[in-house]
Amino acid sequence: MNTSVLRQTPFSHRIAPIHCRILLTLLVVSVSACAGQRQFIVREPSSRIPPTWLTTPPLSEEFVYAVGSATGAESLQAGRDIARSNAANQLASFVGVDIVSGIGITTKHDDRFGSNTTVSTQSQTRTAARLVEVDVVDEYHVKTTREAGRIHQERFDVSLLCRYRKSSAAKERERMDQENRQLASDALNLFVDATNSSETAQDLALLMKLTEARTMLDQVPDSTPLPSDTQFGAGIDAGSLKREVARELSIVETRHRTLDIHFEDTSLDPNQRQLFVRELGKTLTTKDIGIGENGRFLLVVGNLEFTVGGIVLSKQAVSLAYTYEIRDKWNNDRVSSSGSGITKGFGNDATEAADEAVRAVAKQIASETIKNQ
Repeated sequence: MNTSVLRQTPFSHRIAPIHCRILLTLLVVSVSACAGQRQFIVREPSSRIPPTWLTTPPLSEEFVYAVGSATGAESLQAGRDIARSNAANQLASFVGVDIVSGIGITTKHDDRFGSNTTVSTQSQTRTAARLVEVDVVDEYHVKTTREAGRIHQERFDVSLLCRYRKSSAAKERERMDQENRQLASDALNLFVDATNSSETAQDLALLMKLTEARTMLDQVPDSTPLPSDTQFGAGIDAGSLKREVARELSIVETRHRTLDIHFEDTSLDPNQRQLFVRELGKTLTTKDIGIGENGRFLLVVGNLEFTVGGIVLSKQAVSLAYTYEIRDKWNNDRVSSSGSGITKGFGNDATEAADEAVRAVAKQIASETIKNQ
């Protein structure tokens, strides 16, 4: 009998409770430490009494006022930038134009404190109004400091009282009106120049000019008047021109996405050619590509040669070799893509198998055409 084991048994019984007590103590200490990690929040306003303009902006014969604000900005300067941008947007409505500032505003959530933070990001949108004379009259901000253990966070709520001279607003309206008239006039000139030429070689230039004219017109109000000495007559505005440009652009864009088909050196009979065109069209239309004579692109199909194979699983096999090119008629018939290959069809007889091979070739060429567009 192993007596050493018997001698150690009472000691082992004493060790187990000790381990349990140690683990229990550590657990209690850990829970107590987590429960004791309090969150401290300190708010420090820039002035003891908030200014009255926060709720009631001043009125003036000379200036128009606006209060811009930012909540939870990561720095005081970032809060000022966002608040000034916010005020500028409000003042722009007085000028009577839409404005998109260079400061974008987004919000993100902080799970540690359950707080929202305002973040400024640069925007590339064109500013419509040049409110360069916006003055910051007064500022009020509150700094909020949050601490929880080793986590330290500072955020700023900023409010700015800004003003804009009313006489400057009148000048800005005049400047914007002149700019809109000029932009609409330039778009009209592009439209007239584009539509005066009907040559196929000019279709690409037509597409580019109409697209540019539409971009210009998208930047001006529909009520912007056009010059009276135009082909449209007096009293026509930018909205009317937008509709004309959209109509012409739709026609050109349709031709831009249309494919003409030409067969050469093929062994297809008339029925098989119709089958080829029908199957090709089914796949192309899924990507808004049409088939027609006045399209931008020309699909040249050549070397369609059948080879009758053997019997596979009681079906007749027929192979069909093919080559093709896609030429850009708007770019001096430049070959934009080409390909070749062999497909197989199976049927109860050689005719049925050949038709299946034609369908397979049409689908293959259509898929490659879509991929290369």
